Amino acid sequence: MVRTLASIALFCCSLFTATPAWAIAPLPKKEFTEREKERILLPCKRASPDRRIRCEVRELKRAEAEWGKSNPTDAYAVYDWMDLGGQHLRDRLQQERVDAFTEHWEQTRKVYSQFTPTDDVNTQRLPYVNAIRESRLDCMYVQHGRARAKCFDIQIDVSQRMMRTPQK
Repeated sequence: MVRTLASIALFCCSLFTATPAWAIAPLPKKEFTEREKERILLPCKRASPDRRIRCEVRELKRAEAEWGKSNPTDAYAVYDWMDLGGQHLRDRLQQERVDAFTEHWEQTRKVYSQFTPTDDVNTQRLPYVNAIRESRLDCMYVQHGRARAKCFDIQIDVSQRMMRTPQK
């Protein structure tokens, strides 16, 4: 009981303290340019002459009601400031990475003549590689179709055997 009386009293207080509707200043009426009116009234072009006037009035009222609800230029500025997608952060990180890369490149860059060739397991060609390539090329001279497929099958078996045997 006390709870409902308190909520009713709070509701009444909020009604009395609220700004009356007549005190709120209406939005200024928008005066559209001829070009804007032409774009707004496009849907009314197909209307019959007796309905065109009503259509134009309705479309202008709708356009006036929608005008002032949003200002895209300001909205985009607000969204850009909020940086919801983290685009500014990404731009800054990208620029930092570009700067770090250019600095690293300037310090560690070498000319081709400065490189010394290495001769190790990774750069040496294994002896059977040329033999495998030659046998594949020989298979290409075999007649197209089943014969060539059989040649490639045989070549694959031979090359796998070559790769499995240890090198001397």
